[in-house]
Amino acid sequence: MELAVRDEGLLEKYFLREFPGRIMDEEAYHLLLLVMGVKPGALVMSADKPQRELLEKFCRDSGLEMKVVEGEDRSFIDRLLGRDSIMFRDSIYIAREEERFDILERSDGKFNGFTEDAVGKFLGYPDQAVEFYRGEDVPARRFEEFIGEDVEESQEITDEELEYLKLLGYLPRPEIDNIRRAIRKGESREKKLLELDEELNSDLGHRYLEKMKDKPIQD
Repeated sequence: MELAVRDEGLLEKYFLREFPGRIMDEEAYHLLLLVMGVKPGALVMSADKPQRELLEKFCRDSGLEMKVVEGEDRSFIDRLLGRDSIMFRDSIYIAREEERFDILERSDGKFNGFTEDAVGKFLGYPDQAVEFYRGEDVPARRFEEFIGEDVEESQEITDEELEYLKLLGYLPRPEIDNIRRAIRKGESREKKLLELDEELNSDLGHRYLEKMKDKPIQD
């Protein structure tokens, strides 16, 4: 495992003490996968100033690269009333190598100024998953319908196997073969998180497995 950080104390400082309650569990989980070399990029959406400062410090300490897409300036009324609208918060892209941001910069679209395809590629999502998201108004609903109508009725895939989809961060295109491949990827991630604990003599991976298993499959 090519860890970006091998300092158990540093990882536990951020992932067990600093991030909980300040960074969404799912976003922190994907940052952990990035540190582990399992994912090529991570994204924290709608970060306020304290979150941005925390992530800046984390990247400095861990040797990761960070790109900030700043939100628009707040209006006079928002500033006067101390409101921090989600519209004006920052989007923070994080990678192990600065060159990874070239994927974003070569695109021009409506997602933080980038295309959905570029963001998906930056995050390491499969092309078919990105195409599925792009082609559906409500991808989660279409996926849920497929699980209920096709998967559960055919009984080709068990509920226990579907639980591994919670470890991905994206929904696979609703086809049996795609879901099977996604399940194998989820199984691989579980294995690597448990290997992380063995390597660091920690329970960090196990804790984040439990956090992700508590969330629903459909976002």
